[in-house]
Amino acid sequence: MGLKRCTFLGLCLLAPPAFLSAGDSENSAQEDNRPSQTRTDLHGDPLPQGAVARLGTLRWRRHESTLIYSPDGRYLAATGKQPCLFDAASGKVVRRFDISASSALFFPDSKTLLTTTMGKREVLLWDLTSANEPRPLEFAASCFCLSDDGKLLAGASFDKSADNSITLWDMETHKELRSWRVPDYRYVREVTLSPDVKIVALRTNGFIYFYDTANGQELRALPTPLGDLGRIPGAKVFAFSRDSRTAIYAEIGDVSLCEITSGKLIRQMSPTKDVAVCVAAAPNGRLIAAGGAKGTVYVWDGDSGKLLQEFTSGVELPIGVLAFSPDSKTLAFRSYSSQAIRLLDAVSGQEQTTAKAHTMAIDSVAFSPDGKHLVSMTAADRVMLWDTATGKWLRRFETGSYIGRNAVSERSLAILADQSTLVVSPFGDSFSTWDLKGGTRIHETSAAGRSRDLAPDAGPWFFPACTQDGKSVVSVTRDDLRWSGNGGSITQRQHKSLIVLRDVRTGHKLHAFKAAAQPFQDFAQSSDGKVLAAIASMTEDGSQPLLFVWEQAKGRERRRIALENTRWSPSLALSADGRSAITWLSRHVLGGGNCFFLWEVATGKLRTKVNWRQGAEHFTRIAVQGDRLAAMSVHDTIYLIDPVTGKELRRFDGHEGDIRCLEFSADGKLLASGSSDGTVLIWNTDILTRRTPVARLPQGELAGLWAELLRDDAPLAFQAILGLCASGDQAVAYFEERLRPVPNTHQAMIARLVSDLNSELYAERAKATRELLRLGEEARPALEKAADAKSSLELMRRVEAMLAKLDAEVKNAAIPTGEALREVRAIEVLEKIGSPDAERILADLAKGAPHAVLTREAESSLLRLRQVSRATR
Repeated sequence: MGLKRCTFLGLCLLAPPAFLSAGDSENSAQEDNRPSQTRTDLHGDPLPQGAVARLGTLRWRRHESTLIYSPDGRYLAATGKQPCLFDAASGKVVRRFDISASSALFFPDSKTLLTTTMGKREVLLWDLTSANEPRPLEFAASCFCLSDDGKLLAGASFDKSADNSITLWDMETHKELRSWRVPDYRYVREVTLSPDVKIVALRTNGFIYFYDTANGQELRALPTPLGDLGRIPGAKVFAFSRDSRTAIYAEIGDVSLCEITSGKLIRQMSPTKDVAVCVAAAPNGRLIAAGGAKGTVYVWDGDSGKLLQEFTSGVELPIGVLAFSPDSKTLAFRSYSSQAIRLLDAVSGQEQTTAKAHTMAIDSVAFSPDGKHLVSMTAADRVMLWDTATGKWLRRFETGSYIGRNAVSERSLAILADQSTLVVSPFGDSFSTWDLKGGTRIHETSAAGRSRDLAPDAGPWFFPACTQDGKSVVSVTRDDLRWSGNGGSITQRQHKSLIVLRDVRTGHKLHAFKAAAQPFQDFAQSSDGKVLAAIASMTEDGSQPLLFVWEQAKGRERRRIALENTRWSPSLALSADGRSAITWLSRHVLGGGNCFFLWEVATGKLRTKVNWRQGAEHFTRIAVQGDRLAAMSVHDTIYLIDPVTGKELRRFDGHEGDIRCLEFSADGKLLASGSSDGTVLIWNTDILTRRTPVARLPQGELAGLWAELLRDDAPLAFQAILGLCASGDQAVAYFEERLRPVPNTHQAMIARLVSDLNSELYAERAKATRELLRLGEEARPALEKAADAKSSLELMRRVEAMLAKLDAEVKNAAIPTGEALREVRAIEVLEKIGSPDAERILADLAKGAPHAVLTREAESSLLRLRQVSRATR
């Protein structure tokens, strides 16, 4: 399943009443409505309510198709899906237009703006001195141009079902002056009036046609074989000279000057490192600018053809838009797909916009384990480090040039548990590590032993997901990426049916996870990196998807769950402790709304199903950190929702583009959302950590909930878990009387039997093998220790064979029942309560026999609680 590029919502994962109640939600809503001082970012722009910092800036940020200065130089208009008006001095947005505009023109007074609505060819007249609605004009055009004096408007229309035509209008009377047809094959992309208003030029895919405005007669056609480069939205490849005698246009990568009347070529100016894809002529008639296909801006002297400036933007993308200021001193430009409008001093060649921020949509973010720093990544200007408290830019990592939008996944980044190592894997079959403080590359690893310079289509692509221990990486094929926790392991999905765990330093394969010939559609990891889960598209009979759960470090399959009543392959996430799998189906095809399914990993049974807002916006991806759950929606609102009840707890709005990625800090108190507007917003979710007073339960009710933990009925047992969590320390005291460490009774005997595997006598070796297999999981820790010691060949052979047999038994083991199941659920309750007394009980239980499920569960819970504790300090 490819990664979705959508917006997100934040959720409180399995939040028991002890963590958040309906009363807390209502109180928070009341608090949100109280008047408060507006926070601002480092550039003085207001932050949305609930946001504590903005990483990057909204100044000069717009992904639009065209740029045009007002005649007085005060404003710069940007058209597109969200057109707006910038203050030309500061880059601050001073007005937004609630339309989609394909083009815009200022009248000479700079107080009136003319726009063409995308797709509708509707022409609107805006009074910029008032907030009134625009006045629609009675004529329509796909693109148009206004004379310098504002009296004549030339428009071109293209419609596959109608005649293609050029029309001239008198803007004082709004009357049509004349109109004439052009051949159907001329798809008009650009229309331009000469300064003397005697010629109108049409730019099509391959030619520029010149017409006499007095009679509509075609004067000349100039070829402009630009191919696909001529189709860059908003790119202007033609301009008139100031005297109206010369055509300036991009032709086969060069900028050509041609006499219009005779067709004689006057001069060609060639970019030194690039090919020209758009041009602009300065109002003073002396300068000519061109944008290159690889991100370079050139400025020439129009009279001599001398190259005056050559500015490399740093982004290997075509310069899609160029616009000179009225005084010809400033050149505004934007790279194709970039969010940033950049200003260049046309005389000195110095950039005037120097904000340290991303220039493209942000596809991946990751917090440091302590939450004090965040790294963000785009497809072009790559990785940046930020201070999350202040929003300050700290460092850029020079990880390479433009790699393409689809080569960055939402989890292409991770900061390891040491707080000082960054792992990056944007594309290809390699991943690199970086010194977070110094910004230098530590090393680069090829997951398949191939060169880093390999062409992207030369083999499988691997995206990494770090594990908590910082030793290995889960790498996956393109568009299916997960980082988990703060560690360093990579998982890879090959041919859609194999996930591989690799060593982060060498790229060597550690474990492979298979899915019975069924392709994987999605996969997830618990935050501590201990549990790996994946969804295969369907069972062998094609009836329903399968959920596979593995112990990641050992590569052992723990559970295979048939997702009942699920016709399509759902998306997947794991709770922080790996005890619950969360799947959901986006049901927009069936009329909207969302279903969340919580599955108990230990039993493979459904815990609860939640319908959220039937008919509302649908969600496309969820992610988990701590006791929080985040999911993506198709709209630009972030929701906080209790998935157990479906109750909306809080919502955040404020991005000016689509939200592309979202990540919680390790303690769950901060939420980072990266957007196509080129910024990251840090949201305060600390309200979810407020605890409500817990009512003391009668002893009989407490005993009843304890008994419910034995139940085979997963929904009832889940409600018992939530009820026990709500009782807090009362449940902890009750559990302390009933949970005891598993005694370590056979360790001396197991050590002797392992030693006998190396005996010179065959009979002793065979007897030791039989006894160890009889002890089963109780003998596993000693066998694994012997395997790591790598002693004699005979002992290794027997140990590996026994471990393989134990693994097979684990894979086919029956679902835990009775006391074993109750112990697993009781440990879950203790971890959710997380009090000092609960942590003390877990520490005692972790001292039991290493093989016991109770011991291993207690160890894992204790580790996660301590990690969260370190993150909150």
